[in-house]
Amino acid sequence: MNVKRATLSIHVYLTTVIILVVVLTSGIQIWLTNKGLSELILEANAKLFNRIAIETQLQLNKHYGTAFTAIGAFTKSYAVNSPDIEVREKLIPQLAQLLNEFPHVTSYSFYYPSGDLLSIAR
Repeated sequence: MNVKRATLSIHVYLTTVIILVVVLTSGIQIWLTNKGLSELILEANAKLFNRIAIETQLQLNKHYGTAFTAIGAFTKSYAVNSPDIEVREKLIPQLAQLLNEFPHVTSYSFYYPSGDLLSIAR
């Protein structure tokens, strides 16, 4: 029994090779372009978010910086750290004055290790 093998002409083989080379080259080029663009977008987003974070931090420091400085100095005073409740109660007018000076601050709270809480709010 004779087995007849089908043979194709040379132009079919050449066309197949050319198509495979074009598809392979295009696929590699698309993959590299996609990878490069993804890295570029990721880097641009990281820079943008860092810039937004820095601007937000600067705006918050500008807005609340004086209040943080005032309360920081205030918390180092003897009256705030006093274990005597009567001494702490004398701070209430000063805390009210701090609230009047900084309208964007709505309350101040001091928590003590003994579990006491001194809080003043608008």
